[in-house]
Amino acid sequence: FKTLGGGVVRKKSFLLALLNPFSTMYKAYRNIDAKTKADATLTGEGLIMGGLFVVNKHRVVFQHKEKDFGTVAPIEMVLDAVDEAVKK
Repeated sequence: FKTLGGGVVRKKSFLLALLNPFSTMYKAYRNIDAKTKADATLTGEGLIMGGLFVVNKHRVVFQHKEKDFGTVAPIEMVLDAVDEAVKK
């Protein structure tokens, strides 16, 4: 996670995200079914922003930084990056 944040662990304020009705956190939470919500744990940090790297031997082919809680990389872009990474 430090790599995505330029050497610093990127964190976001849970309270600010919770109070912002336009945040993606609200949209993501609404789309989770009741059973998943009931089975969820609240252990762990929870405020660390994540991301994704697709790399090959030579370089980073694709990078995605989570901009808000629950922001995911577009799957088509990830699959294209994986295809490119294995070709070289």
